[in-house]
Amino acid sequence: MDLQSWAAFAAILAALVANFAMTSRKFDKLDTKIDGVEARLDSKIDRLGSRLDSKIDGVEAKLDGKIDSVRNELRDEMTAGFTRVDARLAMIEQRTFDISLRLPPAAPVAPAEVAREA
Repeated sequence: MDLQSWAAFAAILAALVANFAMTSRKFDKLDTKIDGVEARLDSKIDRLGSRLDSKIDGVEAKLDGKIDSVRNELRDEMTAGFTRVDARLAMIEQRTFDISLRLPPAAPVAPAEVAREA
């Protein structure tokens, strides 16, 4: 090989090294930009996650309050219903007792008569 071939080879090699250096610097800059964007996205995701958590906690608290309210209303309605049933049963029991007092006494039935009827 002559000197011109070596010079051309050296020029091509120098161009490749320069191209590699320039490309690696651009990739390094791109990596730092990607890292910056990733950090910003992570911070936004964390903020949105905390906001979402606080909203979920608020909704959960409201639902717990409504559930407790409905449970208390239902308990009060059930208690009132059972009180009415108890009062009606007491009234029916008293009426039954009053009716039984008005009935004439039943004649005693002999055991032999019961056996014949059967």
